[in-house]
Amino acid sequence: MDLGLDIEQFKEDLDDPEILRKIRRDTLDGSKVGVGGVPTVFVNGRLLKNMTLQTLKSQIETELADIGKWDRVQAPLDDKS
Repeated sequence: MDLGLDIEQFKEDLDDPEILRKIRRDTLDGSKVGVGGVPTVFVNGRLLKNMTLQTLKSQIETELADIGKWDRVQAPLDDKS
């Protein structure tokens, strides 16, 4: 599979101090809010841990209900897989 990655540009970017600074800053910012890897999911500012599809659905439905918008959602978050 070809990702279309420009390998030479990628190698240059790996050595670019500005890009490394941004990566370090983003990593530190993520660590401060509980991001320990990917994927990490937040719903309305809350970190979901031990997430399953059901946990994600439930949290989103709860948040929508809490703000009074659940009744306006066209379709529930059904698992169609």
